[in-house]
Amino acid sequence: MVTFRNIFTSLLLASATLPLAAQTNGSNSPYSRYGFGLLGDRGNAFNKGMAGTAYGMQNGKELNTKNPASYAAIDSLTFLFDLGLSMQNGNIAQGGVKTNAKNSSVDYVTAGFRVAKNVGMSLGLVPFSTIGYNTSSKE
Repeated sequence: MVTFRNIFTSLLLASATLPLAAQTNGSNSPYSRYGFGLLGDRGNAFNKGMAGTAYGMQNGKELNTKNPASYAAIDSLTFLFDLGLSMQNGNIAQGGVKTNAKNSSVDYVTAGFRVAKNVGMSLGLVPFSTIGYNTSSKE
């Protein structure tokens, strides 16, 4: 019962942050004009904290989205949930015009569990890129 309560509390807290993420801009990149915005590295905090060297790591206590084979190490009594948030402060300058951009966004939402012996599964949402605005011109 304690496990169900912990999972329910985690999901409730995670779902409470989603409306907040919908209010953020995510990116003030000039590349949004071309449609692709800022490309994400599609990793989780575990990968980013190791500067990308965590590709080969297999740990039953972390979801390594860069190495799906690591899901086999998840324990049978474990349910992993990972939510990544990011904040960015950028300065954009062109000519004499300078802009200070503060952005925040949800980087990823992932969950992982064990299906059978040596078989793990992960479900989640990981964005490919962040687009902050759309421009158009009429001639």
